[in-house]
Amino acid sequence: MQVAFHDIVGNQCVRRITDDGWFPGEDVKSAGPVEGTAVLRRTAVDQVDVTGTLSVPVEAPCGRCCRDVRLVLDIEFFYRCIVGEDEAGTLQEMECREEDSQTQFLTEPVVDLGALCREQVLLALPARILCSSECKGLCQQCGADLNQGSCSCQPSTDTGPFAALKRLKDNKDRNH
Repeated sequence: MQVAFHDIVGNQCVRRITDDGWFPGEDVKSAGPVEGTAVLRRTAVDQVDVTGTLSVPVEAPCGRCCRDVRLVLDIEFFYRCIVGEDEAGTLQEMECREEDSQTQFLTEPVVDLGALCREQVLLALPARILCSSECKGLCQQCGADLNQGSCSCQPSTDTGPFAALKRLKDNKDRNH
């Protein structure tokens, strides 16, 4: 889904967005057809503004129990695509403004809508996907899904990230 600047006739071009090969795919799978549009406006000889919307049904694993969770991401986006080098890359310290995150520097006058859509899907995903807020997750010992019922494992007090510190403290208390 590449659009060359010279293909934007009359300063504006509308493209329908489908899921033809750009979809992220590794951790996130498509759960249905993608619907979206992108409007490309030529604002200068070397600059195009891209405004778009996406409705993306996705399937990703629950962060606790690993069951697949389906959700729909409704996304609105804006990019300013400029042919040239990023002048900010030469500066050592710089304040990052919102418009900096919306600016894409291109080596040639071609907008890759697939790359922009892929980035937007990854940015729109929740930090932690859960099948429900009450999800109990998996047993840390046997891997059983605790949402299906309890497992036969005995609760261990010596697991977890601070178990080694607790043993050190217990040994120290016994020695004094």
